[in-house]
Amino acid sequence: FDEIGEVTNREKISKIVSGQVLVKNHQFVQISTSYPDPSVPFRKDQKTLQEAMEKDWDREADTSLCLVWAQDDLSETFEPETWVKSNPLLELEDKKDILLKGLIDKRNSDLLQGTLHDFQTKNLNMWLQQDVDSYLNLADVEKAIIPEFSIHGQRCYIGIDYSMMSDNTAIAFVFPYLDDEGKPKWHVEQHSFVPFQRAGSIDAKEKQDGINYRELEKYGFCTVTS
Repeated sequence: FDEIGEVTNREKISKIVSGQVLVKNHQFVQISTSYPDPSVPFRKDQKTLQEAMEKDWDREADTSLCLVWAQDDLSETFEPETWVKSNPLLELEDKKDILLKGLIDKRNSDLLQGTLHDFQTKNLNMWLQQDVDSYLNLADVEKAIIPEFSIHGQRCYIGIDYSMMSDNTAIAFVFPYLDDEGKPKWHVEQHSFVPFQRAGSIDAKEKQDGINYRELEKYGFCTVTS
């Protein structure tokens, strides 16, 4: 399944793998570069398998093989000598010069046009958020995730972002606290209400915003409303 990174739900994938259960030594190969939406199933599968590789004592994922060619950090956007991580063809002497020049030209062109995120996503194989100018960086958000937090007895600030037309309405709960080292931290829980009447359908709303709201609703992050 080539470029599976643009598939926003598991329906197509489920149909394929469910039909292979009686096939001896069956294989299902997923291939893709990164895409603007980091919430797609392919990205989640990639993260799950990377975590499994780090837990070598746990053999539950032994029937899967995960190979990732990607940069380690956004700062490497300006370090062409590291691009072999996401572009292994740079190891081939007969292709290196042409490919490297093409990559540098693409980076410089996107930089001038303000679309550097396109180069970082498609050429350096890095998962970002949709808009390079977004307030929060995806990597920073992922680093801030903690497994659990007790809200009982905590001071709480509540904020509401109310929509007037087709925008989403959101409510956020912010809990300021001190960590084990006495450093100030803030735990945030948020829920969005996603209207689609003005867009015409939830499909149109998802395409308009570039977000798979129905998938997020399954995890309790939002409620899709008419």
